[in-house]
Amino acid sequence: MKLLQCFVILLTFPLFLFGELQLPDKHPLDKTEYKKITLDNGLKVILVSNPKYNISAASMNVKVGSLSDPEDAQGLAHFLEHMLFLGTEKYPDVEDYKTYLSNNGGYSNAYTAEDHTNYLFEVIHEAYEGALDRFSQFFIAPAFNPDFTKREINAVNSEFQKNLEHDYWRMRQIKRTIYDDGHPSNHFEIGSLETLEKVDRQVLLDFHKKYYSANQMALALLSKFPISEMESWTRTYFSNIENNQAPDIEYPPVYLSEKGVLRLIRVKPVKDKKELGLEFPLPIDLYQYYEGKPMKILGSLMGHEGQGSLLSFLKEKGLATGLNGGGSPDTPDYGSAGVHIQLTEKGVENYQDVLGYFFSYVDMLKREGFKNYLFEEQQTLARLEEVYSDKGEGTWKAVSFANNLAFYPMDIAHRVEYHYGKPNPIAYLEILSYIRPDNMLCVLSDSGQETPLEEFWYKSNYNYEEITGDEYDILLTPEFYGDLHLPELNPYLPENANLLPIPADKTEFPVLVEDSKGLKLYYQQDAEFQRPKGSYRYKIYIPEKYTDIHSYVLMTLYVAAVNESMNEASYPARLAGMDYEVSNDEEGISITVNGYSDSVDDVLKEILSNMSDITIPDGQFEALRDQMVRDWKNVLLGDAYRIARENMRKIVKTYYYDSSEMAAEAAGISLEEIKSFSKKLLKKGYIQGLVYGNVTEDQARKNTEILISQLRIKSAKWDNVIHQGRLKFESGEKISRVVQSDVNNSCFSRLQYFGENSIEE
Repeated sequence: MKLLQCFVILLTFPLFLFGELQLPDKHPLDKTEYKKITLDNGLKVILVSNPKYNISAASMNVKVGSLSDPEDAQGLAHFLEHMLFLGTEKYPDVEDYKTYLSNNGGYSNAYTAEDHTNYLFEVIHEAYEGALDRFSQFFIAPAFNPDFTKREINAVNSEFQKNLEHDYWRMRQIKRTIYDDGHPSNHFEIGSLETLEKVDRQVLLDFHKKYYSANQMALALLSKFPISEMESWTRTYFSNIENNQAPDIEYPPVYLSEKGVLRLIRVKPVKDKKELGLEFPLPIDLYQYYEGKPMKILGSLMGHEGQGSLLSFLKEKGLATGLNGGGSPDTPDYGSAGVHIQLTEKGVENYQDVLGYFFSYVDMLKREGFKNYLFEEQQTLARLEEVYSDKGEGTWKAVSFANNLAFYPMDIAHRVEYHYGKPNPIAYLEILSYIRPDNMLCVLSDSGQETPLEEFWYKSNYNYEEITGDEYDILLTPEFYGDLHLPELNPYLPENANLLPIPADKTEFPVLVEDSKGLKLYYQQDAEFQRPKGSYRYKIYIPEKYTDIHSYVLMTLYVAAVNESMNEASYPARLAGMDYEVSNDEEGISITVNGYSDSVDDVLKEILSNMSDITIPDGQFEALRDQMVRDWKNVLLGDAYRIARENMRKIVKTYYYDSSEMAAEAAGISLEEIKSFSKKLLKKGYIQGLVYGNVTEDQARKNTEILISQLRIKSAKWDNVIHQGRLKFESGEKISRVVQSDVNNSCFSRLQYFGENSIEE
């Protein structure tokens, strides 16, 4: 097992000691500058300048959301969000803002959360000042033109109608009906014709004046322009936002009172989904713990997939196929933690056992207490990522900055996700203390449930029980299982972040270093980004005889089995910043590994080992296969645009099988059949590879040789492997397909052919 050691980075810039690692305070190529100011009207602003940004962006967080809707106008906060886009006193044309952005390579959007609303846009640099001028008027003098009120109420209602058969929104609303009466979370957040029918211009103006106060807003500006210029624009365009001295909105911290029963909601979902969802209210301010990040540590443990984890335990017993866990603040006054477990058929039938095992895992966490090494690992990775990760740009990066500025101290708002202070065992144990049966809302989703009740807004079928007796009491004193334990020290944490010396003969592009009968390998050492990271990408093209649907389904299931086989052992690698995947398409199998170069070779070898020898038991494979079949069948019950995309791929690709065909073909395929097929599938192939980053050419060659020898692939000619063809359009030809959707939303998708896909074009 690797241990963290001191190391020296081969670069000439200042270093500081971080734990046992020496890291630069900032990457030498990072030219980002930050400045945080508060305008005279109380508006908090973060300015972010980077000369390499390709686009300018802005985001405004307003600290009011759907929880503040009046009882007689549910959805008002969301409706007002829509109305702000429809003209202001300075720019009364309802299309002005949208047209200005679209004519200048930009777009805008917004969302209404429970405790805040966020407005965002991005645009080309040259049009940034004009966009800021128009954007600022949303918060200074919106028109709220009565001529468009009716139209926009219909738009909000259409958004609601679109979600009627969406399981996420249906389940969200069912849970709200169970929350405590009188708590603002027991509400209808989107809005409809019925709830908004009495809203007029004065109602909108009153809501805007009451809550859209400069002292309750946070603005983020991101651009290539100097900080000084952005600050000047900010003061020019945003200083006139009125400060009404709006107080902080206070929310009752308890939205679901503790109760000595098992609160169980049974749901019959639209899609064929088998899931157990557990929600735990946290009546505390989670934002205050930004330095110790106890919820992040606990969420990582509950959602862990490696050895000793709850998921590994449930998989072994044939009860589950997947799990995710975590928690977050819902408002500054309360938050929630939760776990979602994807069940097998056996898991649905024995959901009480799954609950028991979950509380056995929680009991283990409470016995073990807080462990400093879990904090230190996350702290180390945060510092590595702060220095070496791609921070991104554009609208959603601006959203992140604005939201952080609204809810965290100004001095760390630009880096709160990377900021770790001291460990906080007390806060960790406090949060863990709320993970109890009497503080839980449990949701069992399965098409076979008895659901005599109907939720008012979405007409969802469900049932609600409060279970006492043995079924509840057994959760209070869970059994001990030695197989459930904390994760070991992460062996994939990089031991060093040394950068290779930049070669004198560095190349601008990857170089072809091997071109033989069955292999084409490209390589380039990173001399541009200067990060201690490497990337291996291989594609194994398979022989032409495997173009039929049965072969394709077998290959898809084989790839899924490989990923499942390596998940437990390699999950710590993902936690350590490694990104890896085995995937497939109609042409063959792809292997991708990205991450810190000190560990990237180990992950690649783990993948190859599992491709050669799948180690999961038959029952685990069958559960995985059945889950995939359900997912394929559910495609036709999903969003219309996804269905349209699938049909478009079916039209234009030579080899393509849609989800319905895949589901029908996969039924009954065994693990033994998969293993047998994989030996034939990889008997011959043509390999294309690209190795890039902080790795040597010798490493690239050796790992490629290991891949070929480990998988025992014999060379195939390029002309004898599958190549995905595309539909050839004749001049003036029109091809169309109409699909009758089973869902209540529609999509029109159009593909225009413009000519040959050449480098010149």
